[in-house]
Amino acid sequence: AHLGLFLALTGAPLNAHDALIANLADHVLAADAYPALLEALQAANWGDDAHARPALVSALLNQLESQLGDALPESNVERNLLAVHRLMNKGDLAAVSAALTETAFEDSWLSDAAKNFRHGCPTSAAVSWEILDRAKHMSLAEALRMELVLSVNFCARSDFPEGVRALLVDKDRNPRWSRQLADIDQAWVDGHFESPWR
Repeated sequence: AHLGLFLALTGAPLNAHDALIANLADHVLAADAYPALLEALQAANWGDDAHARPALVSALLNQLESQLGDALPESNVERNLLAVHRLMNKGDLAAVSAALTETAFEDSWLSDAAKNFRHGCPTSAAVSWEILDRAKHMSLAEALRMELVLSVNFCARSDFPEGVRALLVDKDRNPRWSRQLADIDQAWVDGHFESPWR
């Protein structure tokens, strides 16, 4: 949960090795391994037991993955997992914000993540913090419904078009957010979770 929250707050990028460590990927193959994968899948003896097939696919992927050897990039997540844990365990968003804003990180991945946070939308940060609390015991269907409501509500408020303007239209990378973190109250956050279809 700490890593997911850190990624949500900072937009820190992940590489292939990070994806494995964060359980976002099961296998990593070399960029040119696709033809070999297709050949292996075509040559496989699939047998009659459909329940055994996922294990066969996993074994084939594992075999191709082992050909990478040490070619995976260094994992930023693995290198910084304890630092991320400590950052996200500050107790509340204001404390995490202070740590991300005031700490001079020596690691470039952490430093870039902190910069992303400082320039990111404060409302998005506050809502992301709230999502973690609300989604703890949700089913997948409930979480997807929540995400739909959040998406519609974000699009209906001024920060989304302002972010698009600053990043994609004018490209000045100088968004003027509707609120700063200190100005965001619980009612503002809660409003993002209210169904727009009532």
